[in-house]
Amino acid sequence: MTGGRKELMRKMKNMKIGKKLMFSYGIIIIFYIITVIVSLFGVYNVSKSLDVFYNKAFTASYTAGNLRASVQSIGRTILSIATEGTNVDRQEQLDEIDEILRDMDTNLTMLKEQMPDNDLVNQLRKSLKDQKQSREAVIEELKNGSDEEAISLYGSDFEPKAEKTRECLEAITAYSRVNAEKYLDRGHEVRQQMTAVILVLSFLILMITVALCLYITKGITEPVSEVREAAKNLAEGNLKVQLKYQSEDELGELADSFRETISALNDYVSAVEEGLLAVGNGKLNYHPETAFKGDFVALGDAMEQITGLLNRAIMQIACTADQVAGGSEQVANGAQILSQG
Repeated sequence: MTGGRKELMRKMKNMKIGKKLMFSYGIIIIFYIITVIVSLFGVYNVSKSLDVFYNKAFTASYTAGNLRASVQSIGRTILSIATEGTNVDRQEQLDEIDEILRDMDTNLTMLKEQMPDNDLVNQLRKSLKDQKQSREAVIEELKNGSDEEAISLYGSDFEPKAEKTRECLEAITAYSRVNAEKYLDRGHEVRQQMTAVILVLSFLILMITVALCLYITKGITEPVSEVREAAKNLAEGNLKVQLKYQSEDELGELADSFRETISALNDYVSAVEEGLLAVGNGKLNYHPETAFKGDFVALGDAMEQITGLLNRAIMQIACTADQVAGGSEQVANGAQILSQG
């Protein structure tokens, strides 16, 4: 693990500055995309829970309530026809019962779609089927004008079955309410989970962004400061500057170029020093081994000219000394001849 981390840090250090920035921005963008995807996923789950809450649990409870109201409305209408006798329009109220029954069929179909393969719905269907026989018998007595018989059938047969149907609808309503609360709680739970995940991801993005910013800033400012300090020492005449920074990025190339410059200046200074010492020691045929480049070629040429001029001057002095020595010898010989007479 440590070796892999060191290798990663080495590769990061050797990357070009532009690639470092692109790499950092890429990581931040990837985490941003992940955060957006997680957020969308959370929104989708919450929306799905709310859809299930509305389309199944809530709507089933509403439909069951409509069915219960329809059962009660049929019972009231039957009693109204039986007790009020000729004071009401029987056919109109019987047509009203038929309209209520059609609505009940529609609501029952909806309830089966909202709660498929549910035991309570199956019990409701069976209860409505049993109630249908009693209801049709009561309505038949009303059509025949036998109100007392209709009331008797209503109390002994129809109402107990209607009560059973209402209890079944109450059970469906309670069941739907429990499911609605469950789906609603699930929606709240998903919302809390997504909020926590988004906060964690946001914190991670912030930490990674800060870490990358500090790393890249340090990777730029430290070598720049080191090169600047080396340039300052070089300007003050200190050629023993040591640059430790090494990398394959632009700053590493700058440090390498600076090291080459310092090495070349050291070579030139050493060559001048060696040449002057050689001349001082009488080695007038000295030629520097260092190859001067650029504007420093003039310095090499000047050293060649100095040694050449000194060599010629020494040779002239030697020739003059020889001539002086020859003249002195002639004078001495002449003096000796004169002394001998």
